[in-house]
Amino acid sequence: VWQEQSGKGTVALAKQKVAKTKQTISKAESLLGRSTLSSSAMPTYLAVATAATTASVIFFMEATPTRLWWVNAVLLGITVGATMLAARRQRRVEFYIRQASKAVDGTPP
Repeated sequence: VWQEQSGKGTVALAKQKVAKTKQTISKAESLLGRSTLSSSAMPTYLAVATAATTASVIFFMEATPTRLWWVNAVLLGITVGATMLAARRQRRVEFYIRQASKAVDGTPP
């Protein structure tokens, strides 16, 4: 009887450890998924910033009339805004990766 109870206790402890490990892995995978979702818009932001910068350079280098200089200012504003959005997304990605690393008792990169 004692041996049977001891065996059941060992099995219960092993199941508890497995459940905790699975929960930790699930939490880390969830955080990595969030980082992937956060980074999904970054190529779009960078493409918009690149296009606006290219158009701005073309307007600056070509002999455009003075009345169209406001277009250059708008394009530079779009470039700055899109770059700031991309940088904010990058910080969120780094945050989620750090949290996932801590969740599995690892050292953040």
